[in-house]
Amino acid sequence: MNTMFRHTGMLLIVAITATIFTACINEDTDAYNDGRVTMPVRLSIPATNVTRTPGDPGLAEGINLPLHAYIFVVIGYTSSGSTTYTYYYRHILLDESKWSDLLTWNGTEPQSFGDAYYEYRGNITFTLPAQRTEGRVYAAVSCKPIAFTEPTTDPEDFHITSSITEEDIKKLKVDFTEGGNPYSANTDLRDVYSTPSDYTISGNYYGTINDISERVPNLDLHLYHVAARLDILWNVTEDQQTNVKLSDMRLTGLKYKDCYIFQPTMNVGAGTSTHTLDGPVFDPGNQWYGRHCFYIIPYRVTDAAESYYPFTVELWQNGDTKTSKTTGYYEREFRIAAQPSSTNHLLGTGTIFSPWLRGELKITGTLY
Repeated sequence: MNTMFRHTGMLLIVAITATIFTACINEDTDAYNDGRVTMPVRLSIPATNVTRTPGDPGLAEGINLPLHAYIFVVIGYTSSGSTTYTYYYRHILLDESKWSDLLTWNGTEPQSFGDAYYEYRGNITFTLPAQRTEGRVYAAVSCKPIAFTEPTTDPEDFHITSSITEEDIKKLKVDFTEGGNPYSANTDLRDVYSTPSDYTISGNYYGTINDISERVPNLDLHLYHVAARLDILWNVTEDQQTNVKLSDMRLTGLKYKDCYIFQPTMNVGAGTSTHTLDGPVFDPGNQWYGRHCFYIIPYRVTDAAESYYPFTVELWQNGDTKTSKTTGYYEREFRIAAQPSSTNHLLGTGTIFSPWLRGELKITGTLY
C-alpha cells in the first residue's frame, strides 16, 4: 500500500511538471505568432531657419532641447468594408543627453536638403495590435510640461480607454502655463514643437506609419514650431533723435490658453486670458533703431476671410519705464492679414506652419 502511494505521488508530480512546461511553450508561441509588433518612433526637430517654415530659430538664438514628448498613435483595421480604430498615448520624459549632435538633412521631404536638425536617439516604442491596416502618429515635444487633460490609458499597453477620436486628437487644445501662470519667457514658447496635422506628402499625412502591415513598421517624424516668430523693428527718424529715446517696450493681449497644438495656425480669438511680454533692454545702442524677436501663439480675430491677427506694442521714451510712468505710454496695434498673399508669411486656411510675422515701427515724432 505504501509502495502504491509512492508511485501515485510520483505520477502526480510528473503530470504537474509536464503541464507547467506545456503552458510555457504555448505562451511563448502565442506571443511570437499573435501578430503584435513593436514599432520604433524616431523624433527630430529643426535647428536652423528651414526653407519650409520661415521663422524657425537659427543657431545664434540658442536651442533648448525638449525634455517632454506627448505621442498619440491611431491604428485602424478594415474588415468587410468597416474600419475600427484603436488609440494609444504616452507622455515620455526625454533624456537630454540622447539628442544627437547637429545633423544635416540629406533627403527631400519633409525637410529641404541641407537643413540642420537634431534627432532623439532614445528608445521610444509602441506595441501595435495584430489587426492593423493603417496607422498615424501625432507628436509634440517641449522643454517644459504642457498643460492639458491627458487621456486615460491602460497601464500595460498605453491603449486609451476613454472615448476619443482622431479628430479629437487633431483639435487638441493645450495651455502654455507653468504653475498655472503663462510661460515666463518667450523662449519657452519657442521650444515647443509638434506635427502639423494638415501637412501631407503625396496626399498622405506625413505622420503615416510606414509598412503598417509588415513585421517592422517604422516612422521617422520631424516636428515643427508651434509658436510663431514675431520680429519687431523700430526706427526713430534722424530729425527726432534729440526728442525721442526709447526706454521700454511691452507686447499685450497675447494668447496662451486653449491653443491648438496640432493645428497651430487655426486659433481663433485671444480668449478671456491673455498675457504680456516685455521687450528688450534699451541702451544707447538700440534706443533709436533695432530689432527684437518674440515667440507668440498667433490667432485670428474671427474665422473669416477678412480676418487678421492683432498684436499691440506699448512704448516708453526718454527714461520713462512701465513702473515710473504707468499711463500715457504710446500704443500701436498691428493687424497682420489672416489670408495668404504673395508678399507675406501669414495665417489662414491652407497655411500649415506657424508663420513669421513682422512689425515695423517708424517713429517720426514724440510718442507722448
